[in-house]
Amino acid sequence: MKWLLTLSAIQTVLLAMLGLHALKLDMRADDIADSVERLDMQMAAAPNAAPAQWTQSSSANVDADNIRAIIREELERIAADGALQNSARPAATAQGSPQSAAAPAPAYDKTQTLMTQAAIDQDLDRYAKRGAISALEMDQLHAKIAELPPEARRAALIRLTKAINSGEIKGQF
Repeated sequence: MKWLLTLSAIQTVLLAMLGLHALKLDMRADDIADSVERLDMQMAAAPNAAPAQWTQSSSANVDADNIRAIIREELERIAADGALQNSARPAATAQGSPQSAAAPAPAYDKTQTLMTQAAIDQDLDRYAKRGAISALEMDQLHAKIAELPPEARRAALIRLTKAINSGEIKGQF
């Protein structure tokens, strides 16, 4: 009989602890929901202002929605710069002079391109041998890839994507 009473008391204490833990989790979930609501209201009040988290240099706060918003802002800025350039263009250009309306493609140095491609290939081989790539290394690799002309950039990104998708390199874009 003493054992049953002892076990019953222990069971009651454990149930109380479980209830308290569940209550704490519920309170944390409410706090998170409140902070998300406040952020939503701030974004609705000032849609062009960047949230405070975006000004931090930590990449831990970056998610897909934040990246999309940043890209939208950059595209709007580029479009506004383009509108300024178009309005500053001479009248002869607007009336159909032989000048091209599109901006000329940037010139790429062929030897520099080949050297950059070789460096990227070496990096990819090194990461494949190691089996992983860190976030910093991924950023550095993206910076190198960005220096390439469009077709070479596309080929390098395809190779990187295939290596990550196949599991040859463990990492995130």
